[in-house]
Amino acid sequence: MKIVVYGLGIIGASVAASLKKAGHLVLGRNRSREPVAYALEHDMIDGEALSYEGADVVFLALPPRVVMHRLTGDAPKRLLVAPLWSADKKRVINAIAAAFEARGVI
Repeated sequence: MKIVVYGLGIIGASVAASLKKAGHLVLGRNRSREPVAYALEHDMIDGEALSYEGADVVFLALPPRVVMHRLTGDAPKRLLVAPLWSADKKRVINAIAAAFEARGVI
C-alpha cells in the first residue's frame, strides 16, 4: 500500500516508521525540509511525497485547524484521510461533518 504521511513531527514520524516497518511504501511530506531529510536519513520513509496523487491512504499528523483545511481544500476527495491528534477531537470531527454536510457529501 502506498501511504503519504503529511507532517513528520513526533507523531507523524512515528506513524511513518511503523508503517514502513510493516512493509508499506511510505512517503513523507512536511512544510519544512529538515524533518523530511531526517526521516529519510533514519529510514523512516521511502521518499518525499510531492503530492497526494496515487496514494492509497493519507495520514495528516497536523494541528486540527490545518487538518480542516486539508480535508476541505486541496486533498483529493477519494482519499481516506486519517487525522492524528489527541486534543479537540470532538470539535474537529463535528467541524468535518458540518463541512461535508454543507458540500452534500454526507
